[in-house]
Amino acid sequence: MVQQQINGPWQHMVGVIMLNCTGRKQVKKVLPEFIKRWPNAESLLHATSRQIQEVIAPLGMKRVRAERLYRMSEQFKD
Repeated sequence: MVQQQINGPWQHMVGVIMLNCTGRKQVKKVLPEFIKRWPNAESLLHATSRQIQEVIAPLGMKRVRAERLYRMSEQFKD
């Protein structure tokens, strides 16, 4: 279950963004690597768009999702 892979509200929001228009099975394959590389909003804000896109590419809509994840992280940090 995707909920078992997350810890805290920021990671929950990452999961929600990933699940938008995407099946749970696909997200379960991508989410652990994403959380391992960027466990919180601040760490994601140091990543490039290209780095984020490489990890989430299997989910589709990588540019849109990368932008949403980055913007959400900016707002979450404030």
